[in-house]
Amino acid sequence: MYKEIPGQPRGTIYSFTTVYEAPITHEEFAPYVVALVDVELGKGQTRRMMMRLTDLDPNHEIQIGDPVEVVTRVWQREGKRGLIKHGYAARPPLEWDREKPVDKERT
Repeated sequence: MYKEIPGQPRGTIYSFTTVYEAPITHEEFAPYVVALVDVELGKGQTRRMMMRLTDLDPNHEIQIGDPVEVVTRVWQREGKRGLIKHGYAARPPLEWDREKPVDKERT
């Protein structure tokens, strides 16, 4: 079942792991990080979702509790001219610095 997430929500990392031995459908992305993310849906509601972390600096150290924002990314490609499947992924907020507090209010 697929649910739409309105806007570009933010969330926090609940847990994560690095996948080194990827299934055939995800070999091109290995190694990659998969995380459980508590996504903010608004009105105090959250949903815990599993998603791949993306757009990470190779030197970026991931920690539980780090903020992320939800984006869409390519999940699978079926051959050179086949179907391209997209899905939700999470990345560190573009303006985020671990040394500074996160402003959850959008400007």
